[in-house]
Amino acid sequence: MLVGENVWWVRPGENVWPAFAQKYLAAYSQNDWRVTQRLTLNLGLRWELQPGTTERYNQIAAYDFTQKNAFGTLGAICFPGANGNSRNLWATEYHDFGPRVGAAYRFGNNLVLRGGFGISYLPSNTDTFPARTNMARSHSAPAPK
Repeated sequence: MLVGENVWWVRPGENVWPAFAQKYLAAYSQNDWRVTQRLTLNLGLRWELQPGTTERYNQIAAYDFTQKNAFGTLGAICFPGANGNSRNLWATEYHDFGPRVGAAYRFGNNLVLRGGFGISYLPSNTDTFPARTNMARSHSAPAPK
């Protein structure tokens, strides 16, 4: 009701059976540089691209807190693929660069000290699997159109 809907009701067994496309792309480059006989540096850079989840039949929705709802306040339900919206559930971000740096220093034949640092971006589209109630779909139910 806070976003302009007067009722929220889903009949049991009538949930949407999603057909998600969850794309992910990454590129990585790494180089080792032996500075001295004892010191080795490891430098790398990773670029990750994760477009928003799409659904084959445009049967998903999300909240858009930049649009106004029926009451004139921010927080409208947005349907990807409708009303001029992109089919992606969220906007694609192209700036996910993750630098990596590491070093190894050899003190002797039996002792090496290693350390490293890196930035990682976890995929955010791994929690969009259907709920348990969707898994119990009847075999006689019609397939999505």
